[in-house]
Amino acid sequence: MVLQMTREKQSRFEAGVSLVETLVALLILSFVSVSTLAMFSQGMRLNKTGSDYTSITNVAKDKMEGLLSLPYAAADLTADAAHTESIYEPDQMTITWRLAEHNVVQGSTNISEVFAGGSMVSTVAAGAGNVKVLAVTVTSGRQFAAGRRTVTVQGIRIRE
Repeated sequence: MVLQMTREKQSRFEAGVSLVETLVALLILSFVSVSTLAMFSQGMRLNKTGSDYTSITNVAKDKMEGLLSLPYAAADLTADAAHTESIYEPDQMTITWRLAEHNVVQGSTNISEVFAGGSMVSTVAAGAGNVKVLAVTVTSGRQFAAGRRTVTVQGIRIRE
């Protein structure tokens, strides 16, 4: 008799899954799926943002290298003038660069003072200094995800 009762209890538990249990499992699975899809969407946006920043940073560095390779008195290195250039391929970008001309005391080795305009540095009129501080700003024209992106790089051109 004990053996027969045990078999009845066993068969009742092995009968399968009820409809309510199935619906609860399906509900939990749908919550997990929706959360995962939201993560993929956010990941794609962040990937595109990173790609945009990489692109405009490379354009800014390229422009800075081009400007630093010019002769000291080149027209594109005129101090106190705003220079602007637009690029439409592969993406729409605006490049702006500004220069400030300084006279740095000979023997000064503190480069951070040149950027900050410290006591070893005096600002002079265009063409009268021995150091030009360049700031190149690149702005992306794309409005994807978090909006417009801007990168600024700085460099120094020393008169030789």
